[in-house]
Amino acid sequence: MPESYATAGDLAVRWRPLTDAEETRANILLWDASRRVRRLFPRTDDRIAAGELDPEDVAAVVVAAVKRQLIAGGGAEGVTQQNQTAGPFSVQQSFGNPMGDLYFKADEVAVLSDKPRRRAFSVDLTPQP
Repeated sequence: MPESYATAGDLAVRWRPLTDAEETRANILLWDASRRVRRLFPRTDDRIAAGELDPEDVAAVVVAAVKRQLIAGGGAEGVTQQNQTAGPFSVQQSFGNPMGDLYFKADEVAVLSDKPRRRAFSVDLTPQP
């Protein structure tokens, strides 16, 4: 069984100290995220071994995905929109990941991808004399 790219300790260092229950859940989610990385980017282990990809970059991506998932279950911390009104007072918040999904953002996918990044370019269509 391949190892996880990150540990609960990596998550705690990048976020906050974890309770024992959070640490247990985090280790499972880190393993899930690592499996997803391997499935989406099958050459990841080979690229790390060849020095083409920094293992700390992979760990940071896995930790970020798991952190988003843990925050979603943490009450107000994952909020991106919610409205509450009591008399003249109102509070508005929004949930960034209301379902607690495990996902990678575009910039994280770019870190893991072995395909060259596309660059913007222009083509001069003006007829030349």
